[in-house]
Amino acid sequence: MSARSEMDSLESVQLVMESIALFAERDAAEYPRLFFTTDVLAPMRAQEPTVDPTAYCALLEKQEPLLWARVFPRGYIDFVFLPPPAPDTLRHLLAARMGHPLQDSTIAAFKEVTPAAVSYQRKRYTTAMRLLAAQLRD
Repeated sequence: MSARSEMDSLESVQLVMESIALFAERDAAEYPRLFFTTDVLAPMRAQEPTVDPTAYCALLEKQEPLLWARVFPRGYIDFVFLPPPAPDTLRHLLAARMGHPLQDSTIAAFKEVTPAAVSYQRKRYTTAMRLLAAQLRD
């Protein structure tokens, strides 16, 4: 990994950490929580991870109680991971068998809606996250 891409990864992890704290403070609706969960967990569970899964998990663990209490939708975690991780820890998610990939098509299957409906919600979520990122930079 080049120094620039490594720096980009570190910056994105830092943004994720700051976003978790702000995101949990808000009364997030279900779709944003589903997208956020997918986006936070996907880097450490990808076939070819973009970050070191163990190091990324260690960073996320700093906000772990908040993630499990206010961010991760329990039903979605149960749907993606078979069997669900027990106990609820990020370390167990690293090792848990996945029944479904962490992607928008899984959200559509979980919600029993069309991919187009999820795509529409993803666009709204992306706009909201850009605004959140701008707030974090200010």
